[in-house]
Amino acid sequence: MAQTNMHEAAAALSDWVTTWGLTVSAPKSTHMCFTLKHLPSSPITSLCGQGVPYSRTHTFLGLHLDGPRLSWARHIDHLRTAYNKRLDILKKIAEVRWGANSDLLRYYLATIRPKLMYGSSIYRSAACSLLNKLDLIQNAALRISLGAMKSSPLKRDFVPALPPHSELTPVSSPRYPLFHLWGGPMHSCMAPWSMTTPPCQSPTNPQHPGLTTTTSTVH
Repeated sequence: MAQTNMHEAAAALSDWVTTWGLTVSAPKSTHMCFTLKHLPSSPITSLCGQGVPYSRTHTFLGLHLDGPRLSWARHIDHLRTAYNKRLDILKKIAEVRWGANSDLLRYYLATIRPKLMYGSSIYRSAACSLLNKLDLIQNAALRISLGAMKSSPLKRDFVPALPPHSELTPVSSPRYPLFHLWGGPMHSCMAPWSMTTPPCQSPTNPQHPGLTTTTSTVH
């Protein structure tokens, strides 16, 4: 059934391309299937009379797709490799002085954080164990920016250094600010309430309006 629908869609696309006088290079295109079921064989698809190669991996708009289950493992591994190099640059800059440095934090927010968050609304369906790997990159950058030890708990150290009105969220849980999770688990998979309603909060900090202190306990 799926194979038939795919052939019909490819035929309709071929007719539309021909009608409007356009050209599509089938050999440069990629055919992927996403399913939780076992694929007995590689599906065959043709476009404009040419076969479209089947692949289990492909890069589309900067996102590394991995089939057939779309686990996002390949994309997250690519991000880790790419941004570990950027962290090395951050370390070199931090070596010239000790202690918290707001410039280093701005460097992270301007050059590393946006690229980590690109496509996060899509790849956030990945397993918690994979998303945690991205949180480790952010945690390392925050420790470098603050001149903190590798074993220092971030929930206390980075609060004074954050600029006012900033909303630095865990990469794995972009829906709520990290301030809402202060004192609790950083990962959304470890905090069921973070996906529905933020925990009970005290009045906001006057220096950091977004900063609140949690009083709830996650079991």
